[in-house]
Amino acid sequence: MHYFIPANAVTASLNLYRKRFKTYFKISLISHLWFLIPIYGWAKFFAGMALISRLAFAEINGKTETVSEAENYIKPREWNFFVAALLAFLGFMRRGFFWVLLWMVIPRMLVRFRYYILYDEISYFIDRYIPISNPIFFWLFRLFGDKFF
Repeated sequence: MHYFIPANAVTASLNLYRKRFKTYFKISLISHLWFLIPIYGWAKFFAGMALISRLAFAEINGKTETVSEAENYIKPREWNFFVAALLAFLGFMRRGFFWVLLWMVIPRMLVRFRYYILYDEISYFIDRYIPISNPIFFWLFRLFGDKFF
């Protein structure tokens, strides 16, 4: 039994990709083109990468598999990749929406509605700290003045 050291891993991977370069390159190119289309294209991209992984794993284990055989195994699971891509997209959107809401929308709403709040501690806090405490609002206020708000 040979020890699996980094030099052996690099040699094995180079031999693997040298042996099946055209096949892997074609699958990878098509998958990366699919990646340009949001959500459904991402699912096709992940399915293509899974196809390459399955072919490489089968080659390493000595059970050579054709592309069509591997596609027959990956194709029914493509909707799982779609669900994963959709959940990842929604997760990124939720996080991005949270930051937009936190730094842009809520302080702007508070500043806009400051005239509707009676003169108490809340209006004093809004007038005093919101535009200055957030560097974005500080620079926007310096550039545009009251016209921006």
